[in-house]
Amino acid sequence: MLKRLQRELDRLLEVFGLQHWAVVLVTDDFEGVSAPGRLPQLGHVKRSSDALWAEIRIATKGRSESEIRDTLAHEVAHLLLADLDDLFKDAVGKLGGQAESVLEDVWVRCEEQAVTRIVRVIGGFRSGD
Repeated sequence: MLKRLQRELDRLLEVFGLQHWAVVLVTDDFEGVSAPGRLPQLGHVKRSSDALWAEIRIATKGRSESEIRDTLAHEVAHLLLADLDDLFKDAVGKLGGQAESVLEDVWVRCEEQAVTRIVRVIGGFRSGD
């Protein structure tokens, strides 16, 4: 399955115009983690926009390959928004205090909604279905 996911990652990077990023894909045999009041986190991307490097970590335990591929697409879409995310965080970081906390929460919700919509749009272009 890892080879198929790597091919899907390469395809998604091309679709999003992110082929210049070096992305490491890690699959973990866990069900995901959740914070109080939030859905389980089934994937995570750690990145450096300056270095054009990212690590995508995806939960695999008890999930179908289709669900895992959906999570992969979701995390790659976060890379698409990386520059915008960095600009926002830099600007909000200058505010400090409670404003920073409130705006960060709003940003996370907006970014997740945008990523979900992007993935929905490219859903019709998925390989292997």
